[in-house]
Amino acid sequence: MAPGSPPVVRTADPARVRSAFRQHPEGVTIITTLDEFGHQWGMTATAVTAVSLEPPLLLVCVANRSGLIGPMTAGAGFVVHFLAGGQAELAHRFATPLEDKFAGTSYRFAPSGCARLNGVLASLDCVAHDVHPGGDHTIVVGRILEVALEDSAGDALVFFGGAMSTLRGGR
Repeated sequence: MAPGSPPVVRTADPARVRSAFRQHPEGVTIITTLDEFGHQWGMTATAVTAVSLEPPLLLVCVANRSGLIGPMTAGAGFVVHFLAGGQAELAHRFATPLEDKFAGTSYRFAPSGCARLNGVLASLDCVAHDVHPGGDHTIVVGRILEVALEDSAGDALVFFGGAMSTLRGGR
């Protein structure tokens, strides 16, 4: 390196990064939103975390190629669903490019108008508070408007080691 030149920043191989994160258990969620034409959108996500209690904020990382980013950030709002241990099939359905992921799925509507799936552990109705670029993803910070606790004592669906499994709740 020549004197005065900036240091070379190395980054890890993406495949190794993915392998490392497979060793970090993450809760499995489904994000739903509504576009301006009334079409419901949904996807499975594990990159979801709490940010703040005052004000109540969370963040969701959404792949830039996803069709959900536009509706989520255009003011329509979105709902984050924490999945129960027995909902791996539902998570797989929302992780695939099906035309109608909601077919045969039991849901009602949250105050935002977005689908609120039935039978989940909890769901959080949100509106976009802030949006940040994050490489091949977009980081959406959501303000939580309403929380529905459906089965707070239930088992959770987690992603670990490249597979979904059930994490038993501490009762």
